[in-house]
Amino acid sequence: MMEMVLHDMARGTDLRAVILRYFNPIGSDPELQSGVHVREPSHVLGQLVMAARGLRDAFVITGTEHPTRDGTGLRDYIHVWDLALAHVAAVEQFDSVLAKVEQPSVIMNVGTGNAVTVRELVAAFERVFGSSVPIREAPPRVGDAVGAFANVDKIKALLGWSASSTLDESIRSALAWSEKRREVLGYE
Repeated sequence: MMEMVLHDMARGTDLRAVILRYFNPIGSDPELQSGVHVREPSHVLGQLVMAARGLRDAFVITGTEHPTRDGTGLRDYIHVWDLALAHVAAVEQFDSVLAKVEQPSVIMNVGTGNAVTVRELVAAFERVFGSSVPIREAPPRVGDAVGAFANVDKIKALLGWSASSTLDESIRSALAWSEKRREVLGYE
């Protein structure tokens, strides 16, 4: 809805907008100055970290019969640092991007362009963590999409930007932050 509001305002006023449409941000900044701060994160990687650290009895895979390569949902996981760098590129090239599209606003997807299933994410997490994680399967949640991953052609063409972090690097930074957050926030 906000994308439509910004587009309409850009057409009707002097406002101009470069809109970045995020996919699934994961990880922490490289210097571990920030990361997930809520005690019990609801997102998939936060739940995996909690299960791996014994703060949950298991990681729950919701939906195992989707029409995907392994039956689990597909997502595009982007490292938060790549997402931050996309913002920097958008700010630095704001005027030139809008000149290229010859419009007062533009929407660009910010992701890796790669679809990763939940089971693939779990396998990558276990590889990086160095140990298995207790898993439980459950029916799909109401309203869950089978999959979504970014078409990143536009952001590559307009900003020359693409994600550079690997899934393993993203997971590694999330695990590092989960250790540091005890010092910073006073809880796991």
